Formats: sequence, structure tokens, C-alpha cells
Amino acid sequence: MDANRLSELEKKYEELGKEIDNLKNEDERWRPRNGDQYWCFDTSGDVFGMKWENDMGDNTRFIFGNVFKTKGDAEDHVECLKSIANAWMPNEGDKGFSVDAYGNIEDDIYMELLDYSDAYIGAWHKTEESAKKWKEECLHLFVK
Repeated sequence: MDANRLSELEKKYEELGKEIDNLKNEDERWRPRNGDQYWCFDTSGDVFGMKWENDMGDNTRFIFGNVFKTKGDAEDHVECLKSIANAWMPNEGDKGFSVDAYGNIEDDIYMELLDYSDAYIGAWHKTEESAKKWKEECLHLFVK
């Protein structure tokens, strides 16, 4: 048998094994079926139930780890977010960095009437580095 060919096949076998493991890990995350109720939270940290319709909103929440089988699971994740959030609560007119629902980081000016809920859940930061760290920690916790 050709040693090079054997080496190539072993490498492909290893790569396929890793890909299979990744797919299995993805499948371990609960995903609702059409019509199923699931739980999620808004930027204020309020938990509410939704009916899965497989639309853009449902899929965006799923991608960012904001789809839960039980209300208690959603509430637990909100508490985790609050615990890792930067403690800075901006005042109106403060410059900072915000993280939107899609994970985009923007240089922004805080307006209390519009942005209080975002600040509460930890999406406002004094520095871009802090915003990036918060985003990485959230995605790590909720997107597997």
C-alpha cells in the first residue's frame, strides 16, 4: 500500500471526525420546531415567550443564543449577562461604545430615553476594548 495515500486518508478521516463532532455539538442545542413555544429576553433583560415561526427574528435570536426551552433557563442566562456586564451606567450625552442586537460595535452617544435598557443589560461601555470583551463573553456563553 502507498504510504502517502494512507497518510492522506488518515488525515481526511481525522478531519471528518472533527466535522462530525462539531455537527453533533450543534445538534445538542435545542431548537424549536414550527409552532413550538420558546423563551427569550429583550435588551432590558425581560423574559418573554414566543412562538417559533422560523423567521428572521427567530433565527437571529437562535444564532445569538437567545432561544431557551424554559423560562427559567432564559432567566438564568439574563443573570449571567448582568454579572459579566460592565458596571458603567452612562449619563445622557456620555460618549461610549454600544453593542447592538446583531453584535455590531458602534461609537455612540448615550441618550437616556432611548438607550437605558441597553445600558442595563451591559451593552454600553467606556472603551471599544470593553465592548469587544463583553461581546466575546456573551457569544461564548450562548453560542456553541
